[in-house]
Amino acid sequence: MELRKKDTQSPTETVFLSTTLDAEWELRSTFARVATRNLLYNLYKHCGYDVPEGPHQE
Repeated sequence: MELRKKDTQSPTETVFLSTTLDAEWELRSTFARVATRNLLYNLYKHCGYDVPEGPHQE
């Protein structure tokens, strides 16, 4: 996998584009690292879903 920096309009925003032979795996792998239980809980709760209280903290 190769990472290269993409220039953006915002001076504080940095975006790295990945070039890989297995884009599906790269997407799944990144999602698994980023989407924590707490993040998903807050997203569903924010969207109005009736999310049961529970051990969603990591």
